[in-house]
This record gives sequence, structure tokens and C-alpha cells, in this order.
Amino acid sequence: MNVRTLAGWLCLLAGCTVWMLSGCTDESGSKPEEKAAMVPVALPLESGTPPVLLTDGLTNLALRATVVVSSTATNYPGEGPAQNLVDGDLTSRWSSLYQAPQNIMVDFGKPVTVRAVRLHWEAASATSYAIAAATETTWKPVHSYFKSEDKPQPRVDTVSFREDVVTSRLKFELQRNVNPEWGFSLYEIEILGPTPVP
Repeated sequence: MNVRTLAGWLCLLAGCTVWMLSGCTDESGSKPEEKAAMVPVALPLESGTPPVLLTDGLTNLALRATVVVSSTATNYPGEGPAQNLVDGDLTSRWSSLYQAPQNIMVDFGKPVTVRAVRLHWEAASATSYAIAAATETTWKPVHSYFKSEDKPQPRVDTVSFREDVVTSRLKFELQRNVNPEWGFSLYEIEILGPTPVP
């Protein structure tokens, strides 16, 4: 049993939020290409109880914000609309049409300070994406992610910005999907920062 599988079983037995180790040696004993990283995963405390999202003492600025997506698919059970991305519920999800690229734009309604982002992916994740912040006239790139290949399984990406990002909107450009026959699917987008001044 590899470390990822063991961590998953321990999580299910404990029924709580755990840290899963990514980039570990797989079952064949091959060495990872990347350094191991601790990735937070939130799970329900008990059946029927909504998971608790970790905010690290910061406010989830995306919670119930306005979300605009390039497409939505509702062909299969579990697929849902864009608002599922910011409802605070890790049991609901958004799904795009089955093609790339796709875009997600989160509008805060006023300038906010963003320090980190957490993307809670379903198995239909992205192997390449970029995050951009709105300025007065254009979009400023603030983060990019690329992996030549990845396994089609749920994961959580945590992005901590080196400098505070002050913006009224964030855009997520989903460029390449883990499976070319799928679209993209996310349970939740957390955008973390100090509580805005009223």
C-alpha cells in the first residue's frame, strides 16, 4: 500500500480533515519526479455533515461571490452550475463542457486583498492553468501551473502569493485537462485574504 492510499484510509477512519502527501513513491517503488508536498484535504466529519473549509485565519473571499464560467455541463449526476464553486460545500461541484480551454471568473464586487487560493479538484482536473488578476485596463498574470501528465483523481492545489494581490476579480484559465475526453470539474474555489473593510 503506498503512502497516498494509506493516508486516504486513515482519513476515512478518522473522519476529519487530514494532510495528504503528494509526490510520493508509487506502488512500483519508482522515485517521484517532484519534491513531496503537503496538500490539505477537507472531508466531512460524519455522513451528511458538510465539510469544513480551512481558511488559515483568513477570510474566504470567494464565498457566495459572483461567478461567471465559459460553460456548464449537467449531463451526469453530480455535475452542477457555477455557483457550486463558491457555496462552501465540498460535496457539490461545477463541471464544464467536455473540451478545453475553459474559463472561470470570480467577481468580488470591490477591490480585495488576496493572499492565497485553494482549488478543490474533482478527478476531471487541469494539468495546465493560469490565474490572472483584473487591473483597471487588463488582466495581470499572478500564477501558472503546468504538469506534463497527471493521474485523473481528486486533488487540492494551494497557491500562496509572494505578494498581496489587490483586485476586484480573479480569472482562472483552464488550459489543458487531465483527460482529453473530459472537461474540468471543481468542488470549490477558496480565495483567501484579510476580511474586507465594510
